[in-house]
Amino acid sequence: MSDQSNLQPRAYAQWVSINNFNYSTTAPPIVIKNVSVKWGKFYQEGNKDKEIPVSAIQNKVIYGGESFKIYACGRENASSGTESSYELFDKNSDKIIRRVYLDCPWGSKKNTFTTSGDNSNWISQQDGGNYDSGALGDIKLTLVKLS
Repeated sequence: MSDQSNLQPRAYAQWVSINNFNYSTTAPPIVIKNVSVKWGKFYQEGNKDKEIPVSAIQNKVIYGGESFKIYACGRENASSGTESSYELFDKNSDKIIRRVYLDCPWGSKKNTFTTSGDNSNWISQQDGGNYDSGALGDIKLTLVKLS
């Protein structure tokens, strides 16, 4: 008898780790808001079997000079991959800095990671990521408050 579990899709291979970094130690805190997961799940660092709720990320504060990592992946044995979004706010002004969107679909040759927003008091830079297929991988999103 064959092992049928080997024939099922492995959406755990569709994963992303986003390091949200508030670069300057003198920058105002950043708050994560409007967290949404359309497909897949958020998980605890190093353990895709340990799902964490949206509430564990929602309203998380990232102080100047610190970072907060968000981990997302598809559900095990599902053909969905992962798709989610969240917004980063300047805690002092309560104005949006950037909106983050990611899509790492199962069975597709294109991954997406975008930031949008035009808060001219902040700049952002993203490094890393695999946009061709498979895991979106490790991404560092650096946010810098302009003087």
